[in-house]
Amino acid sequence: MTAPILVATDFSDTAGLALKRGVQIAKSRKAGVHLLHVVEGDIWSGLAELIGLRDGNDHDRLHDQLIADLKELGRAVEKSSSIKVTTELRNGPVTREMIDCATVTGARLQVMGGHGAGKLRDLATGSTAERLLRQATRPTLVVNYPVGEPYLKVLLPVDFSNWSEASLRTVRKLLPDAEIVLLHAVSLSYEPQLRHAGVTGAEIDYYREQEHKKAQAELAMLRADIGDPNNKISLRTINGDVASAILAVAGDENADLVAIGKHGRGMIEEWLLGSVTQHILASAPCDVLVCGNSAL
Repeated sequence: MTAPILVATDFSDTAGLALKRGVQIAKSRKAGVHLLHVVEGDIWSGLAELIGLRDGNDHDRLHDQLIADLKELGRAVEKSSSIKVTTELRNGPVTREMIDCATVTGARLQVMGGHGAGKLRDLATGSTAERLLRQATRPTLVVNYPVGEPYLKVLLPVDFSNWSEASLRTVRKLLPDAEIVLLHAVSLSYEPQLRHAGVTGAEIDYYREQEHKKAQAELAMLRADIGDPNNKISLRTINGDVASAILAVAGDENADLVAIGKHGRGMIEEWLLGSVTQHILASAPCDVLVCGNSAL
């Protein structure tokens, strides 16, 4: 049986979008969905204070109600989609429980809403995302926008590390019918030194053009290594910093998904470990797929 798609939910509207997208992908892969809700200890404490839980029996009743709500949601999805849905309620840190749940269920893809409530919102856009992306080995899809057609065009920024090819293979396997735009941002890191040394603007433009030609050649080689019999992979290079390039080209290409690799070199490593990652997750005009380091 095909491994299930793991979908995290906090019952928010954006978690509902993530569930719809997860179901769509599961149907295309003839897979099921494992629906996970995680309750952290501090949330239990906050609920106890908010609604006046008096003892362990009240706590148990709330726990049972969450399980019932989760199962009801799962049954509704099964009825509307005709796919198998399993549900699970866990207690503990969201990051740890998501990763462990994916391991136990054998899920090859994790899906979550990007602007949900509480901990899932923090997971998608805050420091918890760093911990998840550092630790997770599976691709993680962050859904921010209403679900329509399957993803038709994917923007995949690359830095020509080994992870670039792995990310491209993940996207191809997950979305075999989608167009893919391979993007490399060209930036002369040594430009200030050139200008300080009196190098003319025309000469700097020449050096930049050489970098573009080199990048285009490497992009073409990457496409050739993967194979593109249906001419679905296009190549782009652009001047500028990585984050600005991603956002600009995503809009220009009308991409409905940006896919980024988990590891890379130079600036790409910063995407997954610093403010650029959070900026892309928060500002991309489409959903974001963070490719892991294991096969989909």
